[in-house]
Amino acid sequence: MISDVAFSPDGRRLAVAGNDDSVTVWDVATRTRVGEPLRPRPGFPASSPAFSPDGKTLAIADEAGLLTLWDVASRSMIWKVRADRGFVAMAAFSPDGRTIATGGLEGNLRLWDASTGAALGANQVAQRGFLLGVSYSPDGRLLAASGTDGTVTLWDVRSRKQVGTPLPVGSPNVSALARFSPAGGMLASTSLDGTVVLWDVDPAHWRARACAVAGRDLTRQEWAEFLPGRPYRAVCSGSVAAGR
Repeated sequence: MISDVAFSPDGRRLAVAGNDDSVTVWDVATRTRVGEPLRPRPGFPASSPAFSPDGKTLAIADEAGLLTLWDVASRSMIWKVRADRGFVAMAAFSPDGRTIATGGLEGNLRLWDASTGAALGANQVAQRGFLLGVSYSPDGRLLAASGTDGTVTLWDVRSRKQVGTPLPVGSPNVSALARFSPAGGMLASTSLDGTVVLWDVDPAHWRARACAVAGRDLTRQEWAEFLPGRPYRAVCSGSVAAGR
């Protein structure tokens, strides 16, 4: 049984993960297999292959809790790390190819250096259940993490902090997946209860909407209460004026 597939960025290769613990790479034009199957850990099915943006490497997550990186041309393993105590359900490259994000059984969002396999920062608890999906925004500034608790959480990659509260996309204990639009301003989520939700995740739109509702800037007292530690500035004047 096939568990997941991934196209290379140029569309010339297709990586296919199967429950037979292998990942096979196929030439799309000729429909022929490229080399022998890759087997990160025999006996443990691969769950998520992901090509790097330049198509030269392939990250493979598996049900042994391992994340491995492979050279596509030589078909050799570059490094491997234990990314989860149970299974790694998803791996995703950042748009610049420098970082790999993973999620799995423990509900933790983890970041890895794509060159060395070194962990980057502390683990972030992104879900109360299994973390099944991670997705970078096209500009690489945000990560969407989705799983089995029926929510999607957004994370600021640079600060490693959660952005806002979890987005409810389905009934509790329902698996959810989310992907950013090509422009990055929208986030589409789906869940096993049949729910499809489209979210506007552009901070500029949030600010404009909040300013339109308030009709003014925050006072200095409100700023100190809601945005402690940040220097005061007028953020609504332009938005409010534009909306008039």
